[in-house]
Amino acid sequence: MRHALTPADDEHRFGHGKAEALAGLGQAALIAGSALFLVVESIDRLLAPQPVQQSLTGIAVMLLSIALTGALVLYQRYVVKQTGSLAVSADRLHYVGDLATNLAVIAALLLASRGDFAWFDPVCALAIAAVILKSAIDIVRSALDHLMDREMADADREQILATVRAHPEARAAHDLRTRQSGNQVFIQLHLELDPEISLREAHRISDEVEASLLLLFPGAEVIIHQDPAGYDQPQADFVTPDDRPGG
Repeated sequence: MRHALTPADDEHRFGHGKAEALAGLGQAALIAGSALFLVVESIDRLLAPQPVQQSLTGIAVMLLSIALTGALVLYQRYVVKQTGSLAVSADRLHYVGDLATNLAVIAALLLASRGDFAWFDPVCALAIAAVILKSAIDIVRSALDHLMDREMADADREQILATVRAHPEARAAHDLRTRQSGNQVFIQLHLELDPEISLREAHRISDEVEASLLLLFPGAEVIIHQDPAGYDQPQADFVTPDDRPGG
């Protein structure tokens, strides 16, 4: 996260936000590994059932774990809202799963401590492994979305276009491109304007549209290309002063 927050430099013009996605993939690998370990151990216990020892101690540990994990999840939720951090979001997802699995562990300890239900502990462990593996898959999907520059949510894109079109001098907008790298949002679009206005006026309007977008996504990097409204294709190649009539 510290590296992801490092400002852009000469070698990384778009910043270092994708470091969080890479960290998310690392977290997913560790989580998936723990799930596979649980599967192996659970199958071994199913083939050779063993009664659970010290169940009351285990329950006490789980209750303490639930209290501490709940406090951590609430704090991480606050941090995610403030920063949009993918790494913290991935970590929070893992701990939310822990809350549910801890409750399942308590149930397993209560039943498995009785000889007739020794099988319940490994069965419960298999279910927990499935939950953990699902969390790992969700983290991988989120990380890949960032690494592959997936477009922002449709609702966000519609909000961007609505904001652009709300400007009284904007004729239309097209070729909207969005992506997110860590907590950094990137927005690019073509803004169609009256073809008869001056370049100075076009620049002013673009600045105003950009300011409106920054109210929606503070700190976003916004790039706006001005197009003359009604022109589907460029009318000519760039003309130098010497090429103009009378030049």
